[in-house]
Amino acid sequence: MDTNKKISSLTDNKSEDKVLEEKILNDNKLIQYSELSLDDIFINLTLISKIEIGNKLTHNKKYINIDTNYFSFIVRWFKSIDRNSSINFINYVLNQAFIYNLELLNKLDIDSHLLLFRLTSDLKNCINGLVNLKQTYFHDKLVHSELDVMIDNIRSKIDMNSKKLKFTK
Repeated sequence: MDTNKKISSLTDNKSEDKVLEEKILNDNKLIQYSELSLDDIFINLTLISKIEIGNKLTHNKKYINIDTNYFSFIVRWFKSIDRNSSINFINYVLNQAFIYNLELLNKLDIDSHLLLFRLTSDLKNCINGLVNLKQTYFHDKLVHSELDVMIDNIRSKIDMNSKKLKFTK
């Protein structure tokens, strides 16, 4: 994303209540997201896949949410959640998904391959939501470009996984 964003090392311990040691510098503010389990990743990817054109997003540092509240602009303003914050959180979710993806790719058991198949499917489905988000922010070229990079990264992972799992796209 920006050069002022820095991702530090991740821990291998995957507890839901523990806050990650990952820190992201965003507009000179330190942001700490909750650590995401694989189930949290699945939930977030499913939510991302359901984004429609014009939807506004919120997040609670663990889950993304499509804001359908009539006064969503007030809630988003009060919580300091803007489009950049939402895009950064989606990027964080995808990066966590890619870490799990790599871990699952390196395992040889059938359960890991089934989880990898599900993760691949959810990643593929979330592309539609990202495309819709691109259309929502068509006037913001930076957000548009960031979403293009995310989509390209997802497609790359899908291609890599399909070769490993030997299934057709």
